[in-house]
Amino acid sequence: MKSTHNFQLKSALLMAGVALPLLASLPVKAATTSFDAANFTGDPLKVNVTLDDNGGNGTVTVTLRVVTDAQNPNTADLRGFFFNAADGITGLTATGAQVNATDFSGNVSNVGNANLNGAGGQASYDGGIEIGNNGLRGGADDFQTTTFTLSANQPLTLAMFSAQNIGVRATSVGAPGSRREGSSKTEGAAPVYTPPVSSNPVTPSNPVTPSEPVTPISPVTPSEPVTPTSPIGSETPGGGTPVEQVPEPTTIIGSIMGLAGLMGMRRKAKANKTEE
Repeated sequence: MKSTHNFQLKSALLMAGVALPLLASLPVKAATTSFDAANFTGDPLKVNVTLDDNGGNGTVTVTLRVVTDAQNPNTADLRGFFFNAADGITGLTATGAQVNATDFSGNVSNVGNANLNGAGGQASYDGGIEIGNNGLRGGADDFQTTTFTLSANQPLTLAMFSAQNIGVRATSVGAPGSRREGSSKTEGAAPVYTPPVSSNPVTPSNPVTPSEPVTPISPVTPSEPVTPTSPIGSETPGGGTPVEQVPEPTTIIGSIMGLAGLMGMRRKAKANKTEE
C-alpha cells in the first residue's frame, strides 16, 4: 500500500509540474460583447455599444459609436451614457478624454446636462456619464464615437453587465451635412454573458508518462540453522562408530614420567639383589 501511495503522489506531482507551465503559456483572450441601442424617443438613431474586459485586468472599457448606414442615415453628437450593473459594486469611476461628469449614486436619470427623461416617464439607472458639452462648438465638441474605462473597488467583469439595460443620449441629430437640429434618446440591453473558450489551446508535444511503480524487494528468508557436530568421543547421529578420544598433552607427559619411575625402581631392585 505504501509503495502504491508513493507512486500516486509522485505521478500527481509530475503531472502538476507539466500542467502548470502549460497553463501559464496559454494565451489570454480578451472578452468583448457588442450590441445596439435604438431610439425610444426623438429622431431615429442607432448607437453601437462595445464592452471590453481588457484581458481580465479588472476594468471594463466602453466604446460608443453612432452607426450610419442606409437603414440609419442620421449621425449625432454623443452626450451621455447610462447603465445598470450587478449589485454590490462600489467605488465606480470613469476615465476618458471626453468624460465631463459622472454620477454613480443609483436612480440616475440625468448627469451634468445630459438626461434620458421623456416618452411619458423618467428612466433610472445605476450610473450615468456625461460626454463632452452642449453644442458642437464648431465641431470641437462633436463626438460620433467615444471611449472610456470603468473601474471599481472590486474587479469588474463582463458578467457584471450581463443582460443589464443601458441608455444613450444624443443631440445634434440629423443627416451628415445638414443642420442637425434633432435629438434622440436610445436604449438597449447587453446580451447574456458567456465566458469565451480559448481558440488556441497549447497541446504538449511529448506528454510525460509516469514510470511503472517500483516493486519492493522480497525480504530475505534465513537459511536452515546449522546443527553443531557431535562432541569428540560421542556417538555420531544414526549409530555410527564412535570417534576415539585423543589424550590431552599433559596426560601423555604424566604417563611417560610414571613409566620412567617404574623402570628406575626395577633397576634399583636388581642392583640390590646382585650385591647380596
